[in-house]
Amino acid sequence: MIQSCPISQKRVDTHIVRSISAIASLTALLFLFTNQGFLLFLLFFDYSMRLIRLEKFSPFYQISVFIVKILKLQPHKSDEAPKRFALVLGLSMTFFMILFYLFSLPSLVYMLVVILLFCATLEALFDFCIGCKIYPYVASFQKSKGE
Repeated sequence: MIQSCPISQKRVDTHIVRSISAIASLTALLFLFTNQGFLLFLLFFDYSMRLIRLEKFSPFYQISVFIVKILKLQPHKSDEAPKRFALVLGLSMTFFMILFYLFSLPSLVYMLVVILLFCATLEALFDFCIGCKIYPYVASFQKSKGE
């Protein structure tokens, strides 16, 4: 069943999205092994650049475009709005990761990193986007409030 987006008709290449998710997963995993705070800032910066549509400054996006080009993958398009919603969730999570990291609350940081790692890995390996599954409920709620 193909999901259609009730808010946006824009489309994104899922190969790039999945590649970005793989890089985010590796970054989160690297943080779990090294506890290097700059990795959280890297995630936050990358999510921010993509959210404000400055992909040319997003290292994960640039690497992903390169990977897709090298592998000669044909574009596979899907609705942008659910992916952007997932991006907002990722940005929010990384914001709180950084906040908890700066306030020396490692249990909360690790909990969020593991959740992000889980979600990004599902997207990267299985093209299963948890944020995208939540999105229709949020969109329908917003639509019902607007009517």
